[in-house]
Amino acid sequence: MASILKRGEYSYQVIIRRRGFPTKTKTFEIKSDAVKWARMVEREMDRGTWHDNSQAESMTFGDVLTRYQAEVTPAKKSAEIETIKINALLRDPICSLKMSALSRTDIAGWRDRRLLKVKGSSVNRELALLTHAIEIARKEWGLNIENPCKLVRRGPSSLPRDRRIVGNEERYLMNALDYVKSPFIKPFVILAIESTMRRSELLSLEWANVNLEKRTALLPDTKNGTVRVVPLSSVALDVLKRLPREDNIKVFPITMDAFKKAFVRSIARARSQYLSDCVDQGITPDPKFMVELRFHDLRHEGASRLFERGLNVMEVASITGHKTLQMLQRYTHLKAEDLALKLT
Repeated sequence: MASILKRGEYSYQVIIRRRGFPTKTKTFEIKSDAVKWARMVEREMDRGTWHDNSQAESMTFGDVLTRYQAEVTPAKKSAEIETIKINALLRDPICSLKMSALSRTDIAGWRDRRLLKVKGSSVNRELALLTHAIEIARKEWGLNIENPCKLVRRGPSSLPRDRRIVGNEERYLMNALDYVKSPFIKPFVILAIESTMRRSELLSLEWANVNLEKRTALLPDTKNGTVRVVPLSSVALDVLKRLPREDNIKVFPITMDAFKKAFVRSIARARSQYLSDCVDQGITPDPKFMVELRFHDLRHEGASRLFERGLNVMEVASITGHKTLQMLQRYTHLKAEDLALKLT
């Protein structure tokens, strides 16, 4: 039988003790609400349908994401990027909601807010992160809730990117990179194009895995979990030979955040210089020049150039590390004018 104790003028505490169940307590301002809750819980215990919702009632969505970031994220290869994503997600109002109150409507509202800022593919990746965080909370942390993320429509799929470096963009970018103080940023960009290595792969590359004589770079831990040996072009080899080594274990002893900031500033500097040159020369500037150029596009560019050099699909796949032709097609965009020359 539940005990209802008066705690002050407007406070009633319910205490339920049942053999085989944990002691449950809850406080109400109105006695009738306390009685209704006690009867409901006791009926569920009698029927064997009762579930402990105390954690879901005490934890917010922000608490779940914070714990997930501390316990699950560090074991992932994309830990640094995921940490940044979660920090951004924690600023959304949805993170203040109790897990017991989190509904599909709340998740859908978050999705719609994000779609106003980023593309559908980005929203879908973030939604997958939220889904996994809630699943971990349900299965391992004892939160007795349904996963509302599974009941929400995904955002519209984005078309594959086909951005390539065109015209004088590469020349302006390289000139802009000369202004960066760090001696590692410009070589990083050049090597990204020449080797098609991912940013994470370049950042983790160690001198012990670089063989300048054989012109290879060993990647023992790639995104898809396989070991890959990347052949180095003459340009890539020259870049590596010129890099300052000192006592560095890593080829590029820089952080992802430092590189991102330097790269974004260089893109802006390159476009600014281009616009200035257009004014001086009385030329109408291309409105798309250096616009929407992202670092990952350099991997696209590098893969396309490999095909343009005459390498076949298997040869390019062995360099880029793609498992299927379908994935390789997404990252490869040949210039139509170059293909037209082969048709003559």
